[in-house]
Amino acid sequence: MSFVTLFGPAIGAAVGLCLWFIRSFLERRQKRRDILIGLHAEIVAGSRATREQVKDRDAAIAEMKSFGTPDRTDFVFESIKNDISILPESVIYEVVRYYRLAEQSNLMTEDLRHDHFLAQPETDQRQFLGSLFDVQESQSRAADVVLDAIENAIQTSGQSALTERLAERRERNVR
Repeated sequence: MSFVTLFGPAIGAAVGLCLWFIRSFLERRQKRRDILIGLHAEIVAGSRATREQVKDRDAAIAEMKSFGTPDRTDFVFESIKNDISILPESVIYEVVRYYRLAEQSNLMTEDLRHDHFLAQPETDQRQFLGSLFDVQESQSRAADVVLDAIENAIQTSGQSALTERLAERRERNVR
């Protein structure tokens, strides 16, 4: 029996298995990169909106005016919840922290229009509004942390040119 006849199928199977692992690795890496870019864009946009709302904190509290609507446009995060384990651990923690604060802000913003809130004394309403602004300021700080984590994860994966472009977009949107 020849060597090829004896070991050929095993070598072919081993090569096929190696190619499958390499392909899976490359697809996972591309998917991770795409998710990181999508989250980065979504958080930059959300961060800008939050910063705009918090900017007039004192005036909004003094005038007791509703300053915005809940932001339910986090479609990137919603679409990756089941695949969040594909992200680096350091990014997962920061992403979850940011989106928890965003949800808390949304729920509190919805409460501003609720009959129970409107029935409260004005001093309680002002205190609640101040608490909402505190949550939004925490969300804004969390956005900076998660964006740094995402940019570091992308740079660590050898995509330094992409990291620079993302940082530039982030800088333009914060202004």
